[in-house]
Amino acid sequence: MAAIASACRRSVLPEPMYSWLQQAIDEGAHVVTASRRLARELRKVYDEQRVSAGCDAWLTPPIRSWNDWLNRQFSAVENSAVFPTRLGPLASSI
Repeated sequence: MAAIASACRRSVLPEPMYSWLQQAIDEGAHVVTASRRLARELRKVYDEQRVSAGCDAWLTPPIRSWNDWLNRQFSAVENSAVFPTRLGPLASSI
């Protein structure tokens, strides 16, 4: 991702609240958020940053909600027997 990011100039962020986002992604960070809505918002901000930096294309940044990130981690494990059984939504509501 660094090669693609370095081809674009550094953009001025539209929102100071997310001033850390571009640098974190450029340094290889995985951003984990509390909700899917916030993950979508951060991806949108990152896309706007790339467009304002003059980029024509870029890799999708690794920004995921906590649930999506956790599911991905479980899926990546080859030996799922080392984890306890996960409860589904119905079982966990009892």
